[in-house]
Amino acid sequence: MLRVVVDPQAELPDIVLQYLGHLRKIDQGVRVFRRVPGPDLPEVGDYEVIPPGPETGGEYAGVREHRETGIALIGVPYARNNVLAAFNWAEHEGFDPDAARARQLDAEAARSLNADVYATDNVFLLNRRNAHSALAILDAMAVIGLHQRARGRVVLDGSLDGLVTTWQAEMMQSRVLLPGTSALFAEDTRTPGKGAVRLVGAATQRLGKALSARDKLLLSSLQRHRSFGVDAPEDSIERVVVALQGMFDSLARAVNACLPAPQPAHYVSFGSKSFRRQIPPETRLIIAEAQFTALREVISALRNTVHHEPVGAASDDVNGRVERLVTLPRSVAEPFNLAVEQLGRRERWIAHDLEPYGLALRPTVLAQDLIEAAASIANRIIETVPRDQGASTERPGERTDWLNDPLLLKVNRLLYGI
Repeated sequence: MLRVVVDPQAELPDIVLQYLGHLRKIDQGVRVFRRVPGPDLPEVGDYEVIPPGPETGGEYAGVREHRETGIALIGVPYARNNVLAAFNWAEHEGFDPDAARARQLDAEAARSLNADVYATDNVFLLNRRNAHSALAILDAMAVIGLHQRARGRVVLDGSLDGLVTTWQAEMMQSRVLLPGTSALFAEDTRTPGKGAVRLVGAATQRLGKALSARDKLLLSSLQRHRSFGVDAPEDSIERVVVALQGMFDSLARAVNACLPAPQPAHYVSFGSKSFRRQIPPETRLIIAEAQFTALREVISALRNTVHHEPVGAASDDVNGRVERLVTLPRSVAEPFNLAVEQLGRRERWIAHDLEPYGLALRPTVLAQDLIEAAASIANRIIETVPRDQGASTERPGERTDWLNDPLLLKVNRLLYGI
């Protein structure tokens, strides 16, 4: 059970506020706590903050929580010192010290409620190294989404139609990242064609696999110790780049299917000079850009399990918020370095240069950036595919409203944090 406490004084977007209300009503492994202004606690998950006074022994604060078994009174033992620290910080930084003191008391209450996530916009908390559960609102939504996808089902709204599987959530996010597919998949025709649309659909599925590998990477980075069922970061980053390479291969075949004289399958690749000479000029301009060339070089260097040494672990299991790194072998480090410099991501992706062994990479930000960059270029390629090619990949009678509902797509995007 993921325990989420929302800062009662945080300014939440309407869509987030509405979504958290849905989560309170549906048992999906997430409990959202709500502070109420008095001792009347009508629902499980409601709580009241009790300031220091006779009821709590004078020096300490307390929390009254409504549980399934009744009302529980919980002490907040560290409230006095931490509240004073927040007061002094706000006074020094020019903020309202009384407001900071009140907000810190709410944060201490969340700690006593054993919150896994404390969703807040409190600057003081978000910049404290020991406030492990404090997350910005959008980051908290991404953690809530990751938790649900790991369980296999995701709540998008309060209706049964708003409950989708992890696979459906991945497909929705793929369609969001590739908006150019909307016009292709909206076709009503079911007649066989050249298959370009089918191949674009395959590219969308490959992007979904990359998103799935990214989730496993995030889960592995959150684990303090290696556990059964969680892939190591070095395995997940390889799956991400293999899926992205597959996405570009599918798009190359989609472009090939639109040619008057399609090339044999074994010649079809954006890296093949003979194939590039055959494709339309607008597509050729996209794949000739330095950004795409550098991105393909990065993917090629990481997808090295066939031709080179495997990606390895650069740091073992650690406690706290320290990310586990992965290593790139020295044999592919030089071309990778040049490509990363061209993309302007050296400081963001490379943590250390481990001479003479290789490079230590930050896998989570690397995977996130690669997916976003690859999807952006892929969408431009998809927009060059003629709209009269092939048939829709959606079967007659197949439910597709979850793929096209703007509100559900927006909520799902918040739950992915992309």
